[in-house]
Amino acid sequence: MEAYTLFDSGSTTDSLSPEFANVAKAPKVVLEDQVTLQLGCAGSRSKISYGSRVLVEICGVQQDHYFDIINLDQYDCIIDTPFLNAHGAVLDFQNHCI
Repeated sequence: MEAYTLFDSGSTTDSLSPEFANVAKAPKVVLEDQVTLQLGCAGSRSKISYGSRVLVEICGVQQDHYFDIINLDQYDCIIDTPFLNAHGAVLDFQNHCI
């Protein structure tokens, strides 16, 4: 299943939207301790209450990966900087490719 994905060089959490997690039938795990999600705007905070481990394939790389489930606007998935670094991904803004 394809996900409309944001490769975010400023993010430190990999995320799925609740809607996409439901459609993909991702196994939802309730977190023992909620985590505060701090966004780049003053006063914008939310809590991360759920997560999921799913098999992902990005640019030919396939692996079981953990995602936080958070309310996302416009995207099904956000991939963070640590994931990009771990897989040697380069965001090429000039050629619009990874």
